[in-house]
This record gives sequence, structure tokens and C-alpha cells, in this order.
Amino acid sequence: MPFFKTRYTGASVFFALAVMMAAASPQGRVLAQDTPEPGWPLDIPSRYLTSNFMEYRGGRFHAGIDLKTNSETGYAVRAVEDGYISRIRTTPFAYGRVVYQRGDSGKTYVYAHLMRFNDQLRVRVRQAQKKAGNYRTSLSLSSDEIRVRRGDVLGLSGQSGTGGPHLHFEVRDGNQQPLNPMDQGFAVADTFPPVIHSISAWPVNQDALANGSNLEQVITVPAGSGRLPELSFQGPVAFSARIVDAADIRGHRLEPKVIEVYLDDALVYRCSNEVYS
Repeated sequence: MPFFKTRYTGASVFFALAVMMAAASPQGRVLAQDTPEPGWPLDIPSRYLTSNFMEYRGGRFHAGIDLKTNSETGYAVRAVEDGYISRIRTTPFAYGRVVYQRGDSGKTYVYAHLMRFNDQLRVRVRQAQKKAGNYRTSLSLSSDEIRVRRGDVLGLSGQSGTGGPHLHFEVRDGNQQPLNPMDQGFAVADTFPPVIHSISAWPVNQDALANGSNLEQVITVPAGSGRLPELSFQGPVAFSARIVDAADIRGHRLEPKVIEVYLDDALVYRCSNEVYS
């Protein structure tokens, strides 16, 4: 875990910012003991992320993970556990062709941007589109209409509703709140630590100073050093940090899962991307 300290002059207080991504290994999986291991949603040997959970996207957060499909379409998308199809939607934008599966565990799984649905779902969608005279459609299904088993093909991966081929995959709880898929049995190997690139400091009131100034100070972490230069503060100062994580050699820019702030080795702030309301 990278660990950075900045000294406050005039007092023996240290500001420390620690970042870690806990989705890298099997230890990141949180499953009930009587719940079988879920299947993987995408029929492709490699497992790379192009986006992860709660990545910020201009006024909203990413509600799932994006699985890389090597800039290709047509990979089989499979049900990750036994359950039933609870909803099917088609739209030119957003999730495009998307399947919602309610698992027997009570969780809902979302498979988005499909190139096509399997034959059974395709028939239902085409009937609804013909009846409505519109491509856009949304079908809600009861638990006894379309049952699926773990591993059943739900459709083929694509890029409907988006600009590039990938599978957007979500896990939601019984109240439809998105959960971090990395904690629900869908962890992707990660051996690359997140990196703090810079920290911004803002004096909170007119009497506060950062490096002798009442203006925002942007402090860059020298590449490869892992340490911030020494800073001086007077009065209350607010901080933000630019942090980037990469899960693999492909170098896609991801969000760190956990951010912790320490003062004198005491934890004073912690946020963890586990549930997205």
C-alpha cells in the first residue's frame, strides 16, 4: 500500500494518505458460506477491466465493471448463477440490449451492450417491438416465465448503446442497489498498486495559508519517488487527491477501491467503494 506523508510546520502533525485496491485477489470475494461460487459472465480466456466500480463519469458513478472483449463482438455471455430473467430492454443508447437476471441468491445481475439476445429472448423482444411499433422496449418477466441455469448463454457481447465492444456487468442486492462485483465473486487479478499523482490543498478561510498563500496549491508527487515534498500550512486546509489505479499491463485508468487518510498514524477518514446508492 503506498503511504505518503506531508509535514505541518509549527506542530508535530503529519498528514498521510494511503490508498489500496482490495479487489485483486480471492480474498476480495465476499460470499455466503452456503452460496456456490458464481460462474464468470463472459466466454473469453483473458480477464481485463476497462472500467471498474464507482468510476466517476461526469455527474454520475459507474454502477458495475466493464470487461474487455479485445475490441471484438460476439463472445458468449453466460448466466452466473441459477435464476430467471426478470427484465429485457432495448434502447439505442445507454445499456443498449440488456438482460437483467434475478439469481436464486436474491441478487440481480445486469448484462449490457449485447450484440444480440439468445433465441428465446430474441423472440420475446421482437414480438414486443412489433406490437409497439418501436425499437425501444422494456419487458418485465415473472419468476416462472424464463428460467436459466448457471452457464446458460443469454446472448452475445457487443457494443449496443455505447462506442466500443465490451460487456458491462453489474451485481445488485435485493433492493436493486449496485454492489461492487469485485466483492461478489468477480475479482480480477491485480498486482499493480494505485498511484497518487498529485494533491490539492485549499485554505478554508481567509486567515488560512498553504505554502504561505491563500490560493489553491497543487502538489505533484515526483514520478517514482512515492513521497510528497514538504508543505507548510497555517489554519484549516482542505485536501483532494488525484489517484489512478491500473489492474493490469493494459494500463486502463481505474478508481482505487479504498482511500484512507491518517493524522499521526491515526485513521481520520475512510471511504470504500462497496455499495452505490
